Amino acid sequence: ERVITDGLKQKAVYTGKLQPCRLLNESYCEVTRDGNRSLTVVVYNARVSRRVEYIRLPLSHPHYHAINLATQQYLPLEFVRVSTATQALNPRALPMEGVFRAELPAMGFSSFQLRLATNHRLGYLLRSVPVYYREDIVVESKVYKVHFDPRTGAMKTITNKLAGLSGRTDKITQRFMEYSSNTGDEVDRQPSGAYIFRPLNDKADDLGDPTLTDYIPGELFTEIWQSFSNCSWITQVTRVYYEKFYIEVEWTVGPIPLDHGREIITRYETSLETNKTFYTDSNGREMVERVLNSQPTWDMNVTEPIAGNYYPVNTRASLVDSKRGMQLTVLTDRSQGAASLNNGQVEFMLHRRILKDDYRGVAEALNETANGKGLIVRGKHWLFYSDTNSYHMHRDIGLDMFYKPNVVVGNQGELEVPTATFYKTGAPASKYLNVVTLQKILADNVTMATADNKTSLLVRLENTLPNAEGGKPITVKLDQLFNMRGVFAGFEELALAADRSV
Repeated sequence: ERVITDGLKQKAVYTGKLQPCRLLNESYCEVTRDGNRSLTVVVYNARVSRRVEYIRLPLSHPHYHAINLATQQYLPLEFVRVSTATQALNPRALPMEGVFRAELPAMGFSSFQLRLATNHRLGYLLRSVPVYYREDIVVESKVYKVHFDPRTGAMKTITNKLAGLSGRTDKITQRFMEYSSNTGDEVDRQPSGAYIFRPLNDKADDLGDPTLTDYIPGELFTEIWQSFSNCSWITQVTRVYYEKFYIEVEWTVGPIPLDHGREIITRYETSLETNKTFYTDSNGREMVERVLNSQPTWDMNVTEPIAGNYYPVNTRASLVDSKRGMQLTVLTDRSQGAASLNNGQVEFMLHRRILKDDYRGVAEALNETANGKGLIVRGKHWLFYSDTNSYHMHRDIGLDMFYKPNVVVGNQGELEVPTATFYKTGAPASKYLNVVTLQKILADNVTMATADNKTSLLVRLENTLPNAEGGKPITVKLDQLFNMRGVFAGFEELALAADRSV
């Protein structure tokens, strides 16, 4: 964080102090809090391809203009109030967020100004629109058309408008459910706990229908807010961004009540015919086929029909309908457990609170607290729905999820260089090329430089699209890859750990 912040300050030649907003998921930022100054916003893109992102900043009022400092053009800027769940999460949360569209260069930064408006009548909050219970809420973007239930706010159908001439549609629903934790029984004394997932029953208990609390349409995005009357500790916001190839589902769960051990999941059910099969990533790389109650290398004796079909998911899980040529990939912002227990269905473990130790070494129950209360967990799922010919795009979207743009903000100072890229203009760009490492090689904490003023860099490159998904080799010319001073003198190929030559 400090390296990126100091580097952006130096490259942008900013005379003031740039600071990151560390609590964006709680809608709080120290730099934007007072609202009495214009704000300089510098956004860095670590990817090797250009991208468009929607930048969200917590603000104390809506009286700002958004300006691209490189072009001096005004940008659409929309304001949406912060949810009651966020205010409960952090009492210091600012009352609203400002959202604008940012075009970011490859391995570079763009700068923007939120200029304080002299006319305070200019800015206004997006309003929650009344809905009619007889008609679905229909939200459209460039890519998707999504129908929502007007009473519950739950998704009903999703259409990819780009898949074929008339698009493709599937039913989709989402439920929040829970497994009661097993404390040991006659069959096995093993309880569920920190290391062991062992539900009491072979069926999850439904936590009830949600209620639509707000429908907030805008030009850049639309939000659907939900709450649960039976479970006040669960809320959700579904966002459809106009230019994105995913639908964002932001869930907030906790504190989980203490009456018994609870393990909370969310389950997506679709009309895809998946033949008891789904796919999970292996450390964010290749996708692995998972078949219900089956293992490819040994005969599986199913004694735990739920836990025995759960698999680790680091970045994504996919449902694929091979006959119809359609798929749904759910990308996660953290490692989670996932299972597909029925056709067209995938569920993710979101949060757990258990009252008994599982006797696996921790010597305490999984009952973590903060400020005397159970933990609150907030996370995001990105839903990517497409035909199977476009399945490979989940790699590109996954890189966006992993390499979220770095945002730093200043409110006192002038900026001389509004945009720059460290990726050489005209270099062979592939959105599946990933620069994993780019750093100076250090020896004894001193930059290694020879007498003739040569500097060594460690570069790790990755082709993120495997052969099984249509990947092909990417040709890279190292001397044409990065914008750096001096003349390229040569390279040496090293093992992945960079500790020996190949």
